[in-house]
Amino acid sequence: MKLKLSISTLALLWGFVIALNSHAADDLARLQERLEGVKTLQGNFTQVLRDDDGTVLEESQGRFALERPGKFYWHTLEPFEQLLVSDQTYLWLYDPDLEQVTQRAYDQEQVRATPAAILSDDLQGLSDNFAVRHQGEDNGRTLFTLTPRTHDDMFNELTLAFTDQGLVEIHVHDNLGQQTVFALLNVRRNQSVDQKLFQFVPPKGVDVLVD
Repeated sequence: MKLKLSISTLALLWGFVIALNSHAADDLARLQERLEGVKTLQGNFTQVLRDDDGTVLEESQGRFALERPGKFYWHTLEPFEQLLVSDQTYLWLYDPDLEQVTQRAYDQEQVRATPAAILSDDLQGLSDNFAVRHQGEDNGRTLFTLTPRTHDDMFNELTLAFTDQGLVEIHVHDNLGQQTVFALLNVRRNQSVDQKLFQFVPPKGVDVLVD
């Protein structure tokens, strides 16, 4: 009797695991369907950082361009200028106020975990690096949550919000309990992007740090 009970319990658990895997595959397929037709994105963004109590800590805005695979340009203009550029080989972080540039290899995990890299990466990378969950509908938006498969990433959870017009918001919950919301504005999809945006040359006189 005990053996029969154990076999029955294992069968139920196995069926539950299969159902979970099937559901996860469906959620990933839904997100891929939203993203697979997107080769380039460009436009403007606003960024709002809040602490775990919801208090606004910082607000900024700028412009961006993404091209699959692995190319992105993220230029914060206000209140403090900062530039993040990837050509799929290196990522450059330029801070004009500090007169400093940081260079990193694109294939570093901490680089590929940034929101810009995720959006510009190949779709296989999503499946390999993140568990994808379809959150349903909220105020006319379709939500997908991405959770890193490792625990050493820069954030705990990332949510993508879509409307019929495409991706409109990115919510990032970091390891400190803070939330950053990126709103994408005036987005142009699958239009030609100036390739010079992805080619960064450190200005003369700045310090270049190789990480």
